[in-house]
Amino acid sequence: SFDFDFFTDEEFLPEELSSDIGKNKISLEGEMRRHGTFYCILKGVKTSFIFYDTPLLFPKVEFNSIDIADWRDITTEKLRTVGDRGQKKDFYDLYLGVQRLGIEKITGLAYKKYGKSVNFFHLLKGLTYFGDAEKNPEPMMLDKRASWKEIKKFFISYAKDFERAFKNIIVRQH
Repeated sequence: SFDFDFFTDEEFLPEELSSDIGKNKISLEGEMRRHGTFYCILKGVKTSFIFYDTPLLFPKVEFNSIDIADWRDITTEKLRTVGDRGQKKDFYDLYLGVQRLGIEKITGLAYKKYGKSVNFFHLLKGLTYFGDAEKNPEPMMLDKRASWKEIKKFFISYAKDFERAFKNIIVRQH
């Protein structure tokens, strides 16, 4: 999806970040600040800055002079995000990541990244619950290979495969 989420393992003050952006004469709208979190619209793009101390699994990659998380880390995070809040853009992003990685790999990476704090039942439920996402507008997507209807069908069709992958991880850990 076309939005920017910047995560940092260094705590920051949202007020200072807002001030720094303003000093650079960058168009800034719709600010929302909370401890360790700053949401805004920068030059028309939804942008978030979030304190996040979960380590990355893969080295960062450089994109336009900015270090960003590897797509596999992003896909792993999207799995957890869909389990938590299920925004339409997150389903799209997760769908594309699963197409590249496969279900077994993404579930294994989720366990590696989050350990026993992962509630696989909660994630599985989130993968097939679209109520909140239905209320979201269609996200701006660079890759338009699937419609919202196709995305929902995919997660419903492959729910058993996700469940099997989650169970395999649980069995291996005990």
